Amino acid sequence: MATSKSHPKAGAALAAAFVLAFCTATRATEFAGGTGEPNDPYQIATAEQLIAIGQDTDLQAEHFVLVADIDLDPNLPGGRVFDTSVLSLTSGSLDGNGHKILNFNTRYSALCAYIGPDAIIRDLTLEHASVGSAILVGENEGCVVNCSVDGIVGSASGGLAAKNSGASSMAPLY
Repeated sequence: MATSKSHPKAGAALAAAFVLAFCTATRATEFAGGTGEPNDPYQIATAEQLIAIGQDTDLQAEHFVLVADIDLDPNLPGGRVFDTSVLSLTSGSLDGNGHKILNFNTRYSALCAYIGPDAIIRDLTLEHASVGSAILVGENEGCVVNCSVDGIVGSASGGLAAKNSGASSMAPLY
């Protein structure tokens, strides 16, 4: 009859490895760089990276910077007409860094559903947008600085923001 002996140290090591494998936080999206901190924002270089911000609620308080123009044309491979906003920022920031988001198309919502009181979007241009309501922000309680939009708005909600109780400025606020 075969017997097996239990090794307490080996069992504990195996259990620890199992727990670590399931408890280690991994980000589903790899950004082009950065840590998400204010002085080292996540770098956004592709449409997939931009869209990922709205798909992970843990990212709504992080900081982002565009490092390239982003084309969301629904006629490009992988493109689509969005049914919802692409992102929300409860706090944190999105710095357009002088880049553009092109061809954002949605039946209903703005690019950003919500900007919280401690959030900011700055130095961003949206061109050739086609939206059901506002182009940039559905509800702004934060700050929009030096942003511009160009496109077609289906309802009378507005270009930059459908509802604005935050700050908007063409000059940097520091």
